[in-house]
Amino acid sequence: MRWRILGIAGLCGLAAAAHGGDGSQTGSAAIYSTRLEGRPTASGEPFRQSELTAAHPSLPLGSLAQVTNLATGQHTLVRINDRGPFDGTHVVDLSRAAAVQIGMSGNETVRIDPIRGSLQ
Repeated sequence: MRWRILGIAGLCGLAAAAHGGDGSQTGSAAIYSTRLEGRPTASGEPFRQSELTAAHPSLPLGSLAQVTNLATGQHTLVRINDRGPFDGTHVVDLSRAAAVQIGMSGNETVRIDPIRGSLQ
C-alpha cells in the first residue's frame, strides 16, 4: 500500500521519498534561495543562510533533525523553522550553512533523521 501511495504522489507532482520505520526519510535536498534572506519563516523568525536550519513539509517547527548527504556521508543537525519545499521535487530545503556542512554543491540525495523529543 505504501508504494501505491508514493506512486500516486509522484503522479500528482509530489516529491517521491522513502520513509523508514524509524521516521527517517530519504530524498532530494535543495539549498534555500539567497533571495529569502531576512524574510519571515513559518516559525516567524527571519531566515538566515548562516544558521543551521531547514524547511520540511511535516516535521514539527522547532524540532531537530540530522541530515546526512548520502554521497559524502557528511551530516549535520538542523532546526526545522519553515515549511516547504513546495516545488514537488525535493523533500527538504537547507540553509547555505547546513548545505556547506554536509558537502552539498547542488541538489543532493539526503537522509533526514528526526531527533525525537527535540522540540525547542
